[in-house]
Amino acid sequence: MQLGETMSSVRNQIRFNGNKNWDNNELQFARLLHEIDATQSVDWFQVAEQMDLLPLDLVELLQRANEVFTGVKLGDK
Repeated sequence: MQLGETMSSVRNQIRFNGNKNWDNNELQFARLLHEIDATQSVDWFQVAEQMDLLPLDLVELLQRANEVFTGVKLGDK
């Protein structure tokens, strides 16, 4: 059995502590952005430039991600 297959098997057995939202891409992408913003030092100006966005547009995107994640986390969505 290859490492990827082993990890997949373990993941399927655990199912991330029964997290029913694991397969929800919208939520998980929002969560990823939220956690990166909360825990990492990121040059968001450079990210905005790479995405061809204005910095304020990226701020809005991060706010929307935070609203999606915290809304589900709080049970609002």
